[in-house]
Amino acid sequence: MIGIFYYFTLVVMLIYSVFLLFRSMNLILNGYYRVIYFIVIIFYIFFVVPSIMNVVFGVPEYSSQPAFSGLHEDFLVSGIYNLYIIYISFIFHIFGKNSNISSYKLSIYKVGGSKGLYLLSILVAVLFLFSPVLLLLFAPDPSVYLNYGVSTRGLLDGESQDFHNTINLFTRIASFSALFFIFIIRKHLIQLIIILSPYLFIIFWLNGKRSIVISFLLLLIIILIMKGMLKGLKGVVVGVGILIICISFFFGYQQIIDNLISYDLDRDHYQDYRVNFGRDDVTKLTILSELDDNRQILEKRGQSFIFYLTIFVPRELWNEKPLPYAQYMTSAIFNTEPRLWGWGMTTSVLEEFIANLGFIGGIIAPFSIITLARIGDRASNSLLFLFTILITIFFLTVHLSSFFVLFVIWAVWALKDHFKNKVKIVA
Repeated sequence: MIGIFYYFTLVVMLIYSVFLLFRSMNLILNGYYRVIYFIVIIFYIFFVVPSIMNVVFGVPEYSSQPAFSGLHEDFLVSGIYNLYIIYISFIFHIFGKNSNISSYKLSIYKVGGSKGLYLLSILVAVLFLFSPVLLLLFAPDPSVYLNYGVSTRGLLDGESQDFHNTINLFTRIASFSALFFIFIIRKHLIQLIIILSPYLFIIFWLNGKRSIVISFLLLLIIILIMKGMLKGLKGVVVGVGILIICISFFFGYQQIIDNLISYDLDRDHYQDYRVNFGRDDVTKLTILSELDDNRQILEKRGQSFIFYLTIFVPRELWNEKPLPYAQYMTSAIFNTEPRLWGWGMTTSVLEEFIANLGFIGGIIAPFSIITLARIGDRASNSLLFLFTILITIFFLTVHLSSFFVLFVIWAVWALKDHFKNKVKIVA
């Protein structure tokens, strides 16, 4: 019976999610730009495609992640996962269906504000664009950045690691600044992208993470769609081309890091792909932890939420301060006591809510995404709309502590935009 339950929910999940995917893509290509439509595509890639790959290519061995071993073969856990994806898809579908979508044809050049504010925005964007290179002047050891992936390769000491956290933040802001110029320019767009490319390479090099490259390319696709440059066959060709670049970069990055830090070059690249571009495994492990008291991820309910509320409190002042959620997940994957690893398994808000609040958290989780999407849809300018897409993608694919400062910047911007609109309505 459990087997029937699993296969039935799998078929329903695949049919419904494919329908929702094509519906969202069709609306986008017809000029209806809402945050949730873009998020559905990312959701499909990270949460539905892995289930398809299980059927087509088989389940990864997970030789490096012992807690994942046998997880996909557990029909009860996988069936509940399928139900969860169906539920999330339904919530996303209802959210997109309940509003007057014709009112969300957003102008690509609607950036808001007076001419003076517009020029100030350009000046600030220029400063942020070049901020990572300027910051290098203050690096404890600038020569370390002659190497790629300094953090992943363990080339940083305590002081240099703290500085690299700043570099990591400003390289992400710089990449968004580059997208700002691509966003607002009306002519000679290809020339601008070519001019920016060498500097973007420097930004990506300093950051040393593949996520900055992939998120940049995803937002670039969204901007080109909103500019009407990716329609018909041309859009398909460009989209597929960028997708190939993303996949090639992923495997190239992995090979480079493997060579530089002497990892096993015979490692399972299918397994690597699934771990990095799937959130089904961590979600299923969280579901299993709710069914098995011996497989708990957090020591206490709400621990990772408490961490976010106290994220700026130094651990030296509070030895019992909870760990970032990714550290609990990483420890659970290796079947060890919770501890700081220096790196973390990629997670999602959708399973983090379950770990903190139980299955009730799973019911609440998709509404956190919807809340972000609604805020983005109500934005008075397209830049905040685009930034909201980026923040929402992060919530779906990584843990909050990895982009907390960006989230704070977004929240302040969104609140300011909200109250500005409220004043206009009252006036």
